[in-house]
This record gives sequence, structure tokens and C-alpha cells, in this order.
Amino acid sequence: MSLKIAIVYGSVRRDRLGIRVVRFLKSELEKRGQEVDVIDALEEALPLLDLRLSDYITDPAPDNLDNLAARIKAAEAFIIVSGEYNHTLQPGLINLIDHFYGEWGHRAVGFATYSTGGFGGVRAGAHIRSISSAVGMLGVPASYTQPNLEQAIDADGKALSDSPAKFAATMLDQLIWYAAAIKAKREAEGLPGRK
Repeated sequence: MSLKIAIVYGSVRRDRLGIRVVRFLKSELEKRGQEVDVIDALEEALPLLDLRLSDYITDPAPDNLDNLAARIKAAEAFIIVSGEYNHTLQPGLINLIDHFYGEWGHRAVGFATYSTGGFGGVRAGAHIRSISSAVGMLGVPASYTQPNLEQAIDADGKALSDSPAKFAATMLDQLIWYAAAIKAKREAEGLPGRK
């Protein structure tokens, strides 16, 4: 079953390395027959959070928020990709997530973290799990952590050995399985609490 999966990436820094992970995961998902949309905080250039999309009641929301909300709602699953800054996730990522609320809900999410050192961003991953749950995403058990990123994946997203694909496989397989199950349930019964 082909699904629409959005990869959500939070780095807004120049010379960012994590885009390698995004490109690698996009390729791995496409090999599995999935449709991929990359939601990149740098490209979206959202201002620091003042009003969430849902806070625009009397005034119309900015077009870029409406357009991004439509892309988020169209996704049937997400992968959140983050490096680790000061033992937590990237500020651009939390800013992107916080601009929305209900738009994220009732979809599976996988987690991919990375670092240039040996820990692979695992501390950021713990925080991302908590935040994604708060906005209604349903996290899969496995995570993909990529330590020593520059030695593992090149700038084009090509793995430099078999290891990245092996490390990512369980999370990707779980994400596709969970997303398909949630999609079937949603199509059969609608969302919980909504008739």
C-alpha cells in the first residue's frame, strides 16, 4: 500500500548536515513504494510563534500557514528528523510543530535523530516523542539514530555503507505498518469522538 509520508525537518542553520538524513530517508521510503513530502523548516521560514493556525479566528491566516496545514493534513504518517542542540531538539523544529495542533493528530510518526558524534541525537529523540504525543501523533516503538553522520551518509543522502539502511529499516517498516492500520481504521470509522 502506498502512503503519503511527510518528513518533517527542523534545522534552519547554514551548512546543515541533517539534510543528509532527510535525503536518505526519502530514498528509503521511495524504495518501499511510498509517496514523500519534505516539510523543511528552513524552506517554510515561519516566524517565531505568535499565533498558531487555530488562533486566527476573525482574521485570515497567512497563506503560507494555510498551505502548510494542507500538506500536513494530506500526510498519512510523519517522520520527524532532528539533530540534538544542548540535549534537546532544534528550535526551528519545535517552532514548526507549534504553529499547528490538531493538524498533526491521529497519524503515525517515526523518529530519526542524528549527530556528528557517537550518541546519534538520542536525547533529542526523547523530547520529540513527548512533543509529538502532545499534538496527537502516534509514535512507533523503534527509532532511527544515526551517529557519526558525516562518515555514514554523503551530502546527496547516499549511505556510505549498509549500516544506515539496516539501522533505519525497523522504524520505517513499523511506520508503514502503523500508518496503514491507522488509515484503515480512520476510513472505516472516522476519528474518535467525531461522528
